[in-house]
Amino acid sequence: MTNHTPKLTDRAVLHHARIHLRDHLPLHADGYVCTTDDLLQVLLGVAVNQATIEALCADLVGTPDPETIRRYLNAQLRVDELPALEAHVNAALVDALPTHVWARPRDVAIDFHDRP
Repeated sequence: MTNHTPKLTDRAVLHHARIHLRDHLPLHADGYVCTTDDLLQVLLGVAVNQATIEALCADLVGTPDPETIRRYLNAQLRVDELPALEAHVNAALVDALPTHVWARPRDVAIDFHDRP
């Protein structure tokens, strides 16, 4: 029996995550040095590698300067807006769920925190 499930590569997962976050996160950069895709690439890279912006920008060829990334993020992300940002990320996660997940009830476990 042949398995017809396509193998996901790390690039495919990164591309999928970037597309969904681009549609749901209120982050924008349209400079000649830094784009929205650059911001998302760095944010995803920092999250996946548990790295710093500084370390990730040093490792990725063609990535904008870490200070440029920080300026864009600091200008657009505020601590008091974390609940709204969390709602955007949750919407991205829900949007990415296949419809068959909703077909029947599921058991879930939640690790609840008041503030992320």
